[in-house]
Amino acid sequence: MSHAYIKAFHVIFVIIWVGGLMGLGRFLGYHVSESAAVRERLTHLEKRMYFFVTLPGMVLTIVTGLLLLHGVGHPNTEWGAADFLRYYLSPRSPQNTFWYVTFHAKLTSVGMLIACDLFTAAQIFALAKRPEMPSRVRFSILHGVEALLVIIVVILMLGQPLVKG
Repeated sequence: MSHAYIKAFHVIFVIIWVGGLMGLGRFLGYHVSESAAVRERLTHLEKRMYFFVTLPGMVLTIVTGLLLLHGVGHPNTEWGAADFLRYYLSPRSPQNTFWYVTFHAKLTSVGMLIACDLFTAAQIFALAKRPEMPSRVRFSILHGVEALLVIIVVILMLGQPLVKG
């Protein structure tokens, strides 16, 4: 598979993952303000959305990201996987330093999105088990944090504000 196709699938899986996360943040916000019968139905929908949309989107995003990081399908056939890893992870050359900072800022943001994903999954199961409901504000904040992280990732990767020139 060519590098361009892997990149395309990576972007598609990111959209699926983040769309699922943001949708779940909204569902969880609605969940806490509904009656017990509606909450039971929402729990079922939340679990299905998480396990059939969000979680596979996250896993496939990570897999395709790792393929890109290792240079799978890249047209530069002289480089091996170790060369790609060294390029992305090492700030040794001056022309590479700004890309290094951008890449690591993106990885940090993605790590935070993974933490949001795990928090969302924990909240789905917690809301299914306990009768007392947390504040809706918690899930509004979660939704906002996820949106902010996605905006940061997109700006870092497409706008590349930390890259010289």
